[in-house]
Amino acid sequence: MIAYSSYNADTAPVLANTVWILIGNIIVSLLAGAAVFGTLGYMAAEQGTQIAEVVAGGPSLVFVVLPEAISLLPAFSSLFAVAFFATIVMLGIDSAFSILEGIAAGFKDALPNLSVKKVTLTLSAVAFVAGLPFVTDGGLYLLDTLDHFTINYGLVAIGALEAGIVGWLYEDELKAYINKRSGWQVGNLWSIALKYVIPLFLAGLFIVNTYQELQAPYESYPVWLLLAVGVIPVALAPGIAYLVDYLTFQNAETE
Repeated sequence: MIAYSSYNADTAPVLANTVWILIGNIIVSLLAGAAVFGTLGYMAAEQGTQIAEVVAGGPSLVFVVLPEAISLLPAFSSLFAVAFFATIVMLGIDSAFSILEGIAAGFKDALPNLSVKKVTLTLSAVAFVAGLPFVTDGGLYLLDTLDHFTINYGLVAIGALEAGIVGWLYEDELKAYINKRSGWQVGNLWSIALKYVIPLFLAGLFIVNTYQELQAPYESYPVWLLLAVGVIPVALAPGIAYLVDYLTFQNAETE
C-alpha cells in the first residue's frame, strides 16, 4: 500500500482514499465470511459434525469449501466454477504484483537510473527460486509455517513500529500533509491512536501470540521446522531490509 500510494498525485485526497479502501475491505470480508461460513454450516450439518471439524482452514477453504458451494448452485454451476478458478489465478498474479512492487519501488527511488525492467526481472527470478521449495511434496507445510509466522509476528511487529515511528517522529509533518490534501481533517484523536493505541494494541497482540506459541508450538510441527522456516526468516527480515537499503543508498550517493 505504501508503494502504491507513492504513485498518487500530490493533490490526491489521502484521508478519503483511506476510508474508501477500508470500507471496501470490510464489505468484501463480510461477504466472503458469509459465503464461507454459510457453506461450512451446511457441510457440518450434512456430515453431522461441528463447523470446526469440517475443514482446518488455509487452502482447504478455497479448494474445498467454495467449490462445494458452487457445486450446489441450481444452475450454471460449471460456468461459475470456471469463473471462480479464473479469479483465483488472477488474484495470485495480482498478489505477485503487489509483493514485487513493494520491493521494486525502493530500488527505483534509490536508483532512478536503474532499468525498471531489469529490477522487476531480477526480483521475479529471485522470488521464483525462493518459491520452489513450496511446490515440493512437503511444500504446504513450509508455506503454512512461513505464512503463520509472517502474519502473526512479522506484520504485527511492522505495524506497531510503523505507527510508533511515524506517530512520534513525523506526526506534525504527516498531519499537515493529510489536512492540506483532504476535505476531512485529522486531529488529536488521530494522534493519540497513532502514538499510543495502535502500537500498544499490536505490541500486546505480539506478546499474546508469543506466549501461546511457547505454550503449544504451531500445529505441533517439529521445533526445527518452526525455527528454520518461521522464526529465523522473520527475525532476519528487518536486518536484510536495512542492509539492502543501506547498500542501495550508498551506491546511489556514489553515482
